[in-house]
Amino acid sequence: KYTSAGVQSWITQFGSEGVDYVSSIAVNSFEKLYFGGATSSNFGTLNIGAQDIVFGMLDASNGDLITSRADGSDIGGKYTIGTDGVVYGLGYIQMGTEVIDYLSVLTIDSKDNVIIGGHTGGDFIQINAGEPPSTDVWYAKYTWDLKQLFIDQYGTDGYDYISDMTYYKSNHELMTDNAIMGGYSSGRFGPVHVGNLDFWVLNYTFMT
Repeated sequence: KYTSAGVQSWITQFGSEGVDYVSSIAVNSFEKLYFGGATSSNFGTLNIGAQDIVFGMLDASNGDLITSRADGSDIGGKYTIGTDGVVYGLGYIQMGTEVIDYLSVLTIDSKDNVIIGGHTGGDFIQINAGEPPSTDVWYAKYTWDLKQLFIDQYGTDGYDYISDMTYYKSNHELMTDNAIMGGYSSGRFGPVHVGNLDFWVLNYTFMT
């Protein structure tokens, strides 16, 4: 993090013994910084497949990893390797299938909920719409302290990817914001597939 004068306030590095990516970050209204990407190793839990989704939350004022929620419950996994008793995984949520899974987009809505999305090559939430090595899109919604509210998977029989996401603010305080997302696909989302890769845009209304 840098100040407006270009002075570095803090820098945080974290990772595993594998290949780790952060592909999207966002900050909410009270200085919580969310990050998401993928890992080929053990982060929030023992690795499930070739590449897992991983995301978490930092304190934007100092870069510290936040490991517990407002109610005191742990964020992420908790596991040990060997007999040394060292606990790993706190603060990192890791999930996926036996193949490649990736988090590519992340946004914060007007109520400070966290909406994330990416692609999966496996049966993540639903049965994959295509045969391997095709990919489906997945997306999820979490509270500000990373309690899962919703998650789903959808796609075609081809390769489906999500590349950007935002939200549409509800005009009613009791209604949730819509998520607007877009990407590209080698399959057919609408009535006809035009070329090698077509783009798609989705306006989704969350029920929670």
